[in-house]
Amino acid sequence: MAAKGIIRPSREFGIFSERETILGLNMADHRNLTVHTYIEALALEIFASLPQYQLLRK
Repeated sequence: MAAKGIIRPSREFGIFSERETILGLNMADHRNLTVHTYIEALALEIFASLPQYQLLRK
């Protein structure tokens, strides 16, 4: 199952807050972009987002 297929129901079942859901969906989008692009500016933007994604691991 795709990441977004897990993230959205996690909100519906109260596992993720609205903020966590948005963060998770953004993280999934960033993951998809890193696989298919080699643009340095985008890589730096995604790298800067990593600390906030760590919050979802707790």
